[in-house]
Amino acid sequence: MFKDLLHNLKNRFFGADSRWLDERAIAALTTAVKNGERGHGGELRLVIERRPLPGDTPLQTRAERHFSTLGLWNTEDRSAVLIYLNLAASQLYILADSGVLAVIPQNIWDDLAARTLRQFKAGGEVAALDSLIADSAALLRQHFGKPDDPHGNELPDNPVIIE
Repeated sequence: MFKDLLHNLKNRFFGADSRWLDERAIAALTTAVKNGERGHGGELRLVIERRPLPGDTPLQTRAERHFSTLGLWNTEDRSAVLIYLNLAASQLYILADSGVLAVIPQNIWDDLAARTLRQFKAGGEVAALDSLIADSAALLRQHFGKPDDPHGNELPDNPVIIE
């Protein structure tokens, strides 16, 4: 009972219910990223932040900070894509590096983010993110297709969870 009360208070003051984000969900999302990186030279990175955006920080600015901090700008072909989900703000932003944006414009990523956020809010959070990862991978295969990526896996596959 105390645990439920604490959980409800935390969600009331610090954002969305994130009980779905357990070890099984993290393992499933890690596998989705790992499988999603096959057959192309792109890199996918998922960041899920539970705490509210600081002050009046725009979502894109926060995503850019994580992109930089995690070294996504340092991929060989500038082919990294950050999927940034802020649970407290109930917002999702996809930030692609310059090599990706040269062939896949931001409006495509924005459409994917909007669709995923609708699915996410309707429930089935892991399935929504899994679908987003698969769709992102399909776009990267279309434009960066390589049966064997000569650069290998440049970034970790596990989601970054920020409490």
